Amino acid sequence: MVSSRVRTGLIATLSAFALLVSPDARAQIPNVGNCFLIPPYGGKNVIIMPGSTSLIPVVQFLGAKLAQMTNPYLLVYFPMASCDAMNRLNGTNYLGGTGQFYTADPNDPTKIVTQSCSIDGAAPIDLAVGDTFYETCGSGNRFASLGDFQGPEQAFVFITPRSFQYTTYITDKEARVVFGCGAKGQVAPYLDDNFINSYSSAVGVQFGAQLITGKAINLSVFDGANGNPSRAHLSDQDEANDVARSTTPGQTIGFISAEVYDQMRDQLKALAFRGIGQSAAYYPDSDSNSRDKRNVRDGHYTNQAPMHMWVALNPDGSIVRPLASKLINWMQGNPVAAGDQIPFDINDVYAQAGVVPKCAMKVSRSLDGGPFSPYVSEKMPCGCYFESKATGKAVPPNCVQCTDSSGCNKGQICSYNFCELAW
Repeated sequence: MVSSRVRTGLIATLSAFALLVSPDARAQIPNVGNCFLIPPYGGKNVIIMPGSTSLIPVVQFLGAKLAQMTNPYLLVYFPMASCDAMNRLNGTNYLGGTGQFYTADPNDPTKIVTQSCSIDGAAPIDLAVGDTFYETCGSGNRFASLGDFQGPEQAFVFITPRSFQYTTYITDKEARVVFGCGAKGQVAPYLDDNFINSYSSAVGVQFGAQLITGKAINLSVFDGANGNPSRAHLSDQDEANDVARSTTPGQTIGFISAEVYDQMRDQLKALAFRGIGQSAAYYPDSDSNSRDKRNVRDGHYTNQAPMHMWVALNPDGSIVRPLASKLINWMQGNPVAAGDQIPFDINDVYAQAGVVPKCAMKVSRSLDGGPFSPYVSEKMPCGCYFESKATGKAVPPNCVQCTDSSGCNKGQICSYNFCELAW
């Protein structure tokens, strides 16, 4: 576990996964027409889901897997600000316009093809996904009909261009001044608002990456990018692209979800972060080149939050939309009927996308930015299994393979073929 403050330069490393999102974004995504007329779906098993731009990699990997099933599902995603997605369920519960869907490339199944389709009029929303607890969105009293189910844990990272090696960490105080005051804060080397990247501050638009990061640095109003509106972005991917392309890398900074960052490690560098009250700076992972998310899993990395799945509920507390109920069970790893089982492990999807399944977590929070509490998974623990899939190491450090619990130490069980601490 890395526990000392990071001071040295980094060595560029290529991403282990292909970049999923076109650098020039949605304008180049081909539209295939009506979402409900796409073969072989033809209106059957079409999931309508608005959600956070931070979560696009998770949705892409999952959507491609669902589309490959014998009984395929078409996940149509409408990327937007996290709280905007939630409020769609607090309001009309219907959505129209152009969404994205994801399939495996027929010529290379390791790659994902992103296409778009259209909804004429409006269709019922099955569920919405985002980065924040309801209260963080400041949307007043929660509708009794709004259900909130948690998914995997996300991290959010401060980023600079990969080519700039000098700065390797940032503290909560430095980040608060940079993004709260912009160039006026005089925090070197971030002395020009043209290179301080944030998110749109338009009324009613609340991006989860900004809200969660604000909690981590104790900042409620982000003024940095307002010095130059072109630096106030409408998605994590747009911000990642602008940071990566900067012609002045030494003064450039931004922040995005770790899952978007993980797809662009060959172009971006994550800064280690020293959170409020901490004496050391940490990466989300055990070091700058790993993908193990160890410091997220044990709470050393504080800029993190669980994914939320919001749904409409019936008066008896049951979920209104059957497809929403099915997707939540899949994403939480819950038991399902024999005919509804998925032919893949959802934890593999999370490891590939750069988020952490609950079964691999050791801490949890009950509100954004709040204190961590010890977490005991309701499912079989999967820390070593997750790490093996995320890093590509058959046996991660400090992990022991097993076939049954007799091969494990006292207090451990054999779970996912690794010795893990028992509940």
